[in-house]
Amino acid sequence: YFELVRRLTGPRRAALAAACAAALCGWGLPMTWIAGVQDLWMLVFSLAALHAVMSGRPWLAALTLGLALLSKETAVVVPALATVSCLLVERRTLQQTWARCWALWVVLLGWMFLQFTSRAGGAHLAPGVSAGFLSPVAAMRNAVLAIFNLDLRPNPEAGWGSAAALALLGWAPLA
Repeated sequence: YFELVRRLTGPRRAALAAACAAALCGWGLPMTWIAGVQDLWMLVFSLAALHAVMSGRPWLAALTLGLALLSKETAVVVPALATVSCLLVERRTLQQTWARCWALWVVLLGWMFLQFTSRAGGAHLAPGVSAGFLSPVAAMRNAVLAIFNLDLRPNPEAGWGSAAALALLGWAPLA
């Protein structure tokens, strides 16, 4: 993190930013909770991918992005961050940006395809639960809709009238 910020702002600001990030109390949970280790690995590999992009090494960036995606799915934002960084922070042209970031997008698309198609047959379901067969296109559509909780048709337990009344009661104090 220090090296990435140093490249952007200089050593003094990078030292301050790294010290502030290290002092955050939120690091305690990922270091002691076993599932938090995935987050830490994802951060390490994501920062390495960004650093490789800034250094002009797309193959190394692709490798480290792949490792970040294997660690945690939230690394999907790295290609977009790298692209925006090249365009807005480093002020590179579209051609230069594509030369540095194309491998990240290829890895991301490949990872998305494998993720979504592996879930098509119900690989993510508990043993004994059958999802039936979904085509890769239908599986990708459902996965994208699931990001916004739109993959299933809403059906409130107490009916739509009750749900609307509760929603209005929740909005009344805000209004």
